[in-house]
Amino acid sequence: MKKMSKFRKGLLAIIGGLTVAGAGIGVTLPLVTSNNNHENSLNNSSSNNGSNLKVNGSVISTDNLNIVATGLSSNVSSQVSRQSLSSSSSSESTVDSKYTAKKKLTTVSGQEKEYLVSTVYENNRKFMPILAYDEDISYNNYQQSREYKDVVYGNFPGWDKKVAVVHQIDNVDLSKAYASVAEFTPTEILKNPSAPESVKQLYVALDSKTMTADVITKLVDRYQPDYLRIESVDDTSIKQLPDMKYFSTVKKVDLGGAFTTIKGVSFPTTTQELKISSDNIKSIDPLQIPESAAIITETVHDARFTEIDLSSHTDLTTDQLQKAVNIVYKDRIKERAFQGNFAGGYIYSWNLQNTGITSFNDVSIPKLNDGTDRFYIAYVAVSSGNSNGTANETITGGKEPSNDSQIGEWWDSSSDGWSKVSKVTVTAKNGASLDYNKTLTEIMGFLAKYPNVKTIDISLLKFEDASKTLDGLKTELTNQIKSKYGEDSSYAKIDFIITSQSN
Repeated sequence: MKKMSKFRKGLLAIIGGLTVAGAGIGVTLPLVTSNNNHENSLNNSSSNNGSNLKVNGSVISTDNLNIVATGLSSNVSSQVSRQSLSSSSSSESTVDSKYTAKKKLTTVSGQEKEYLVSTVYENNRKFMPILAYDEDISYNNYQQSREYKDVVYGNFPGWDKKVAVVHQIDNVDLSKAYASVAEFTPTEILKNPSAPESVKQLYVALDSKTMTADVITKLVDRYQPDYLRIESVDDTSIKQLPDMKYFSTVKKVDLGGAFTTIKGVSFPTTTQELKISSDNIKSIDPLQIPESAAIITETVHDARFTEIDLSSHTDLTTDQLQKAVNIVYKDRIKERAFQGNFAGGYIYSWNLQNTGITSFNDVSIPKLNDGTDRFYIAYVAVSSGNSNGTANETITGGKEPSNDSQIGEWWDSSSDGWSKVSKVTVTAKNGASLDYNKTLTEIMGFLAKYPNVKTIDISLLKFEDASKTLDGLKTELTNQIKSKYGEDSSYAKIDFIITSQSN
């Protein structure tokens, strides 16, 4: 790796929301930064973009395989663009067909019903659990999520609510502001040892200058809420928030509005559930969130972060960076907010400007969970002091680069590009005989990222172990696919070609 003394302190790791699984593939598209949307091509990468990408004949390289696109379906809609929940509609949610599982849930009427739920992320409602809805609606495809109207009106399935408006606190007239106190009690159906006997909520809206930090603090001191809901937050009114660190009764916090950042906001150290709701916020400082807090994601408007921003930490230590890495890729990897653009993905963009750190080499990057031994971060772009230029640093593990370069392909979420590849031919690099198990792993890794493939030609492969056959590989791949994605998955219908077309 080249030394970086010629670069400014201040580093932007351009690595933003990818799908977690997949063999590390060669970049064939421009790398797009999540903060400025400019194209910064990696070394040896193409300058094509998704709209004019030559798909048929393009090659993806894994460790041992070349995977060539030999068929492009013109009528298969992209699933790539549907892998994150819709946050712009009041009535619809989308489902990633790769990641669904059946689970029995108790509904608000006491029925035991089987629903499809996500297996790639979860909502850990460890303070205020909820029930499922009786209606078989798409929201249940995502663990423990409320439907739109309940999110808007602040209702929770399985809880009764009584509300009282607060008109005055001490000598402050709140008639031109809004504050209320609500008491939630669990229904007989929900009551269980994990649910509190009651939850007191304080709701405040920041759309009035009357609602100052001092007034909010007085309200909290007076009503001692378990649950603090703060709405109408924008980049101006957010400055009205008090230091909430010592609000010791608060266990659940909702922060909602149209803000682009929560820099400077402190949350109660007692927080168990935290909901951050804004379509405009993209960056998060993982060190800012209390370790005790589980981040809750609803079906509408909740944050899905695409950049880790540590730039407010001047003199950031290596230990602090390691802690942030562990939070993002271990502790919170199953939280939807930390999965980038796509459910089941991860955040690959890091902003370390002003931190004094210019390399990830002194921290340990956790490995992907797909068996490929690759890392979550593949490349780092280091500012060179030239507004038009970047230099790319390869993150290494021992002597080998991560090479988990899914960046370019997944940026093409339109109807073009790899998202619509329907047929591929798999060959060994240099015609080599392959390790059977590694071949299995690499093909499964490829499938995890390309959802519309219908046919895979493996007829030209051969193995170091002469007892291993293509029939056996086909059978093992089929079994692993059914085990991972289900008997009814479209993956289970993939056609594996094991006889050479030239025969």
